[in-house]
Amino acid sequence: PNLKYLLNQVLVEIKNFEMKATRYLLPPALTIENWKVLMELKDNRSRIIYLCSVKTGTPSLEEIRARDQVLSEPLQLDQDLVDKIVGGDAKSERNIKLFLMEHEVQRQDGNLVPYSIREKNIDDIAQAENHGKRCQLINYLLKREFGDMFEELKKNNKAIETEYH
Repeated sequence: PNLKYLLNQVLVEIKNFEMKATRYLLPPALTIENWKVLMELKDNRSRIIYLCSVKTGTPSLEEIRARDQVLSEPLQLDQDLVDKIVGGDAKSERNIKLFLMEHEVQRQDGNLVPYSIREKNIDDIAQAENHGKRCQLINYLLKREFGDMFEELKKNNKAIETEYH
């Protein structure tokens, strides 16, 4: 990989996060080891969580790396759950396969895509019959995933702030 590009990408992500992160505990400085870990992580969500974890201690680096691994692979839906929801409907199964294909194309193009798919979302995916609806669904799910992630970071932040006071 192009390390210069990757370092620039990490710096841009940190700057963007700093502008939004006034209510989160960011470390005042990073060690060389912290920078190495940041450069190893493939997904920007993992890097954001890692930046906060340097200060808060949670989640662990192993948990962050495991999440990063999931985020760098194609989306996998629980087939038993899909079968339960679609009930053998060929059109719904086709819609889910198209969603997974479009999700993977966007991921390979370097776009952020959602990985937190709930049971009710699978039903929405099965009903999304055209490209526009699937794209809207991907955008909605990504916004919800980021919202959930920032809520978790806020929770960790509050726990640390109460310990400091």
